[in-house]
Amino acid sequence: MSFGRSVTRRAFGEALARPRGLVESRVDAQKVRRIADRWVGFALSQRLQQLLGRKTLSAGRVQTPVLGWVIERDRQHRRRVTVTEVELDGLRLAFPGEQRGASLEVRLLDRRVEERPPPPPFTTDTLLAEAGRIGLEVLRAMALAQDLFEAGYITYHRTDATRVAPEGLALARRLVAERFGPAYVRLRPWGAGGAHEAIRPARPLTPEDLEEVLLLEGRELGRDHLRLYRLIFDRFLASQMPPARVEVRDYRFSLGEASLERTLPVRLIEPGFALAWPLVIGPAPSPGRHPVTPAIRRRPALHRGRAGDRDEAKGDRPAQHLRAGRCQAP
Repeated sequence: MSFGRSVTRRAFGEALARPRGLVESRVDAQKVRRIADRWVGFALSQRLQQLLGRKTLSAGRVQTPVLGWVIERDRQHRRRVTVTEVELDGLRLAFPGEQRGASLEVRLLDRRVEERPPPPPFTTDTLLAEAGRIGLEVLRAMALAQDLFEAGYITYHRTDATRVAPEGLALARRLVAERFGPAYVRLRPWGAGGAHEAIRPARPLTPEDLEEVLLLEGRELGRDHLRLYRLIFDRFLASQMPPARVEVRDYRFSLGEASLERTLPVRLIEPGFALAWPLVIGPAPSPGRHPVTPAIRRRPALHRGRAGDRDEAKGDRPAQHLRAGRCQAP
């Protein structure tokens, strides 16, 4: 039986209706996977138990390289660099080294209108990163997603694919049209590949509908389940909506002997997907010299940031590996 890359009722039904024969190459692939588990995992687990004196420890073909990546990221984080931080109209800037001076020079280099495409629907790593922004730790967020999946409210939540199945596109058309109007429907399958679909709602339920269903059916799902479902719902709808049009400005900031160039989105012209998913719009500093109070700090070369922080200039996530940020590949 084969049900493609979607773990849904429809996919299972289609697979049962059209069974296929055995594919020898897939059987061979599974054999290689089992060999790798024993060759790498078993031997390494024994070595780990001997070194640390704990019989409950284990390692594997996936855990081991991931652990190596986490250790390397931690070493990078422990390296410290000196920066000079200033703030202007809510915009935080960090200049390399120790910069002296009581005024920040701002030069406007260019201004234009750009289209900002919507983000793709969630994969596991992006879901956990965004869940961290609303205060849900990785283990908690995964447990909530597991509950939502088992209850049939979302698609499979362990996935590295952004692909949306045809039934997902049909669902998006209905939800976006009902919530924002047919003009805001811009369907995208978001490419092919991956072991599963993207994480999306599995039923035509808004967060408000789901809250009502939970109250009527008395299901053991709480406020955090609804918060995570709203994230998934909003992100999925945004991924199937038009781009946003924003005014952006290129600036050069100078303090002491150092300069930085930043591109700042300063005004939302046409919201597009931003009706469903927030788009970071920063301040628009006026050109000239501005008094500032520089703060010289020692901070990690790989800046962790804090949960909820975004780079005001680019809207990027902090380059961290701990907590939710560790779920994103470098």
